[in-house]
Amino acid sequence: MLTTVTLSSAGLYMHWVRGSVGTLTQHVLGSLNAPLMWICAALALRHAMARDFRTHRRWALRLFMVASASWFFRIAFFLWIAIFRGPFGFDPSTLAGPFPTFMMVGQYLIPLAILEIYFMAQDRGTTLRRVGAAALIFVSTLIMVGGLSAVTMANWVPDVKAGFDSRKSIGEALAVTISSNGIDQAAVEYHSLRAANAANYNFDEDELNSLGYQLIHQNKIAEAIRVFQLNVESYPRSSNAWDSLAEGYMDAGNKTQAIANYKKAIQLKPDNHNSIAMLKKLTSQ
Repeated sequence: MLTTVTLSSAGLYMHWVRGSVGTLTQHVLGSLNAPLMWICAALALRHAMARDFRTHRRWALRLFMVASASWFFRIAFFLWIAIFRGPFGFDPSTLAGPFPTFMMVGQYLIPLAILEIYFMAQDRGTTLRRVGAAALIFVSTLIMVGGLSAVTMANWVPDVKAGFDSRKSIGEALAVTISSNGIDQAAVEYHSLRAANAANYNFDEDELNSLGYQLIHQNKIAEAIRVFQLNVESYPRSSNAWDSLAEGYMDAGNKTQAIANYKKAIQLKPDNHNSIAMLKKLTSQ
């Protein structure tokens, strides 16, 4: 309980003082989870001290549900992306949109509602109600397994594979060069290493893509665009590479090039939801 209260308080500080992606509405709705944790922890502790362990157990289970909200959010988020094969119902760069906004409250209210249905089935449940509660928990478990599988394939499996990859990261190597000698020298180094030392470096598409976004976060937009250009030169059939280049141009304020590259991304992958959404946004301005 002490850990939960401490981390939720730290989360509020990080959210409101340090800053976080998302809209103001999402920040407010998500922040309500912290006082819910405090209330559940206080009542669980109170009933434990009163030796009312049946009531304590219920408040402890409620605490577990609200404390696991970020886990439920991640499961739902990755399952949603897997079902729609990309961002749908939200802007991936800002997370603005109906789905993330709903999940800011759904991440703790939906698990709590399922738990309360379980309690009611225990207390006043007919056979039909108990079967219904069991079916609801079973379906919820299947959804969680689906989300877990999506997270595993999208995040954890690539991370584990990368951990066993003995090759050096070309992204990390170029980041050092950009910092010390500039982007032009980094581009020369990229082509040189790819031609003469490809076996010892990881030249996967994600390497330059991750480096480009790292540079964007550092507000080095021109350097990020050049890195994304290197990526589309190496992977001209990758819709994601063109999508990232378009985002770089959009961040630079070059609307014409952003539109052109989003169109190229859609041409390569007609169901690229992010490119479709961003192109619609840019052409409606």
